[in-house]
Amino acid sequence: MPKITIAVDKDDGFAFGEISPALVIGFGIRFTWMFSMQFSANRLFFATATAETSSISQIASLGFFLTTFFVYVVFFPQMCRIFDTPDHRNRNRLIAALATVLGGFLLFGCTTASLLGWSCIIASGFLTGVGSAVLLMSYGVSFSVLETPTISLGVAFSLPVASLAYLAISVIGSISPAFSAIVAVLIPLAEFFCLQSCSRQLVDRLSFASYTISVQKASFALHIIAPSFLFGLAVGGIRHYVLIGTIWLPTSEVTNAVVLMAACLMAGLLVLGAAILQHSTVNYMFRTLLPVSATCLAVALFDNQYASLFNSGLQLTGYLLIEGCCWMFYADISQRYRISAFQTFGLGRGALALGILVHALFSSPADISIITAEMASQNLVAVLTWLCIGFALLPTNKEMLKLLKRGTPCPALTFDEDFLFATTTSNAPADYNGPECSPATVETSPDDSASAKDNKPAAMAASPVSQETTTSVAAEELCVSDEAPTKSSPAVAIVQDRTSVPDEEGRRQQGRFRRQCEIVADRYLLSRREAEVLFLLAKGRNAAFIQEKLFISEGTARTHMRHIYAKLNVHSQKELMDLVEQEQTEA
Repeated sequence: MPKITIAVDKDDGFAFGEISPALVIGFGIRFTWMFSMQFSANRLFFATATAETSSISQIASLGFFLTTFFVYVVFFPQMCRIFDTPDHRNRNRLIAALATVLGGFLLFGCTTASLLGWSCIIASGFLTGVGSAVLLMSYGVSFSVLETPTISLGVAFSLPVASLAYLAISVIGSISPAFSAIVAVLIPLAEFFCLQSCSRQLVDRLSFASYTISVQKASFALHIIAPSFLFGLAVGGIRHYVLIGTIWLPTSEVTNAVVLMAACLMAGLLVLGAAILQHSTVNYMFRTLLPVSATCLAVALFDNQYASLFNSGLQLTGYLLIEGCCWMFYADISQRYRISAFQTFGLGRGALALGILVHALFSSPADISIITAEMASQNLVAVLTWLCIGFALLPTNKEMLKLLKRGTPCPALTFDEDFLFATTTSNAPADYNGPECSPATVETSPDDSASAKDNKPAAMAASPVSQETTTSVAAEELCVSDEAPTKSSPAVAIVQDRTSVPDEEGRRQQGRFRRQCEIVADRYLLSRREAEVLFLLAKGRNAAFIQEKLFISEGTARTHMRHIYAKLNVHSQKELMDLVEQEQTEA
């Protein structure tokens, strides 16, 4: 699929970067599948069954869904080995897509009147829950390698795609309900091809895709699970009364789709607007959107005509903003601090699903005949309460930094709530407890690089790289580029010399150069994208090569280069290459 570049002229050279159409389309139809299989299951599959049947099916699917995400976290090393190569990832996605499709078809046989029906419900819940969780995690991995503005742009564009696809299914359903159900069931197969394409563009070509920083597990889990669970309760409340109960929506199916389309467009525009206006604040664009979501729900609360189209659109907009904000929250944390997407999305999406499940289990079935405006208003008050508490529990940038295990951090980095930057002094922050960092490693010039190397303190020379953040030698072979490097840099000379040494020695040198880049990225807390750019800059690559290699725009490539130079406190590519070369690693 072609590249799509969206740039915004700003004084700081801000640009969204390259967008993968496959990722946008795939993530959009993932929303469509959710709308169809969960919110419209009564219409598509349970025309002759009771409301209890569809409720049990959805609860079973949700239970297996959240369990799968927590399995990613608990068995993190094993899951990494299962998804270690592009072939393995494609195989697992295909299995997940086929399982989800099979689980969808089993919904046609679900009925509480027989043992076969109950078997279909449990089997369908298992297949759709596990399969959709694996597919959704693949989206998380792809989103986690993007820049924060590009993450928001992908979410913003996927919402209109979702509404258009759902409108198409609704129109088909007005003609042939059975055929529309079959189309909805087959959506995961289309997702498989989209994920295969976007993974090839965004993930498979990266050298540091598997390089992550370990965290203090208990504290990290608490900071992610607590707000996510409360957001899940809020989402569950909206789903129960607005979507599953259908009390707020008109009776016409096509009208429902039109209302949903309007809500998706509004939510997408709000996300896009926040991305443009708040791009310079790393402590996250979703923090602006969550109060906007609460405002939409509050306005709906005071609308006397609670069953009106306006009220329906407001609550759907609030719901979509919460879903989108949570997704940007997990993706931004994963890419900014290089925390594994398996851990971040596993904890986050799992806790979100747990909150939805808890609300579903402790809520009475949504029956239009008994629900009153007062009951619906009480539900909205509860949703707003959970949303506000969850917002207050979101981790700040400073809290996230304290959760990272980074070997030997450099205290020359100054941290605040909105950005982290390098200074020309070696004074550590007030709460810094790590070893000191020599000014020679912060300010390096071509003339004094040799003396800086000789005078490097032992604490820095012995900078540890844990097994959790070091990849295998096989993965390190990806570091060799097929382009001829320049001859002006000692760091690039390392790459050149690899062609004249035995394979064993060449692999050892490749691994050493890679670990040098890892140590620098770790010490100066470069984001996932910045680590990739650092690696290419250290090999002598220019902005044009980086743009093509990483599937980003030229403006984004130069923005990353500027941020890297600021964090490392260097002023040229030559100084950066010298700094990387000075790092001492184990042979």
